[in-house]
Amino acid sequence: MRASDWLRNEFAMVYGGAVALLAKSAAAAVQTIAPAGTAFQALDVKVNFLRPVVADGEDLVATGTVMHRGRRLSIAGAEVMHGRQVRCSAVRRPGALARVARSVPAQTAARAAAGNDHDS
Repeated sequence: MRASDWLRNEFAMVYGGAVALLAKSAAAAVQTIAPAGTAFQALDVKVNFLRPVVADGEDLVATGTVMHRGRRLSIAGAEVMHGRQVRCSAVRRPGALARVARSVPAQTAARAAAGNDHDS
């Protein structure tokens, strides 16, 4: 993701939320070790901002790593680098994803998509 003016605040820095979204997306590396069709639910995400990111047009590159792989719980980490390999944020131990035990019935999914996800 490019650190562009579209992502900057009034101080010419990239919004922390944009950096956090990129880091969280990379922490989804856990999905690469799951069997096809497995659904995940994020349990926790913690981002440490190490330094501000200037909206200078340089690339922000996130790298995700699986830190723990269990039967029902997996934990990932991620680092976001800015420009010439300057680390600007890190997602560490938190960022756990839990494997959903069973699939959601089609009727429940349709109700949730319609905004009516409670039983009548």
